[in-house]
Amino acid sequence: MRRERVRTYHEILNELCSDKKRKGSYRCFAAADPARVIPSCVIGSAVAGALSMAFECTLRAPHGGIFVVPTIGNPLMYLLAIAIGAVVSMILLAILKKPLNK
Repeated sequence: MRRERVRTYHEILNELCSDKKRKGSYRCFAAADPARVIPSCVIGSAVAGALSMAFECTLRAPHGGIFVVPTIGNPLMYLLAIAIGAVVSMILLAILKKPLNK
């Protein structure tokens, strides 16, 4: 449990600061449990993408992580869409992942 939690913190930092040339920070989780992690990430990403389109957000930079927020049209709603998508993924993972043995 501790190892997975530490890895989660590293992945969050990687996601915030990465330039998206890496295909996603969910890989280490997906390799351990792909049947539960990949659908959760896909659904959460779809929710975030749909919300950002509904909020009419624009993004002029194709990648750049958190550093391109100043170039986003409607940046607060964009960040809200990402946060909601992350929460959806988190809830799905909490429901689908089996409990760790102590």
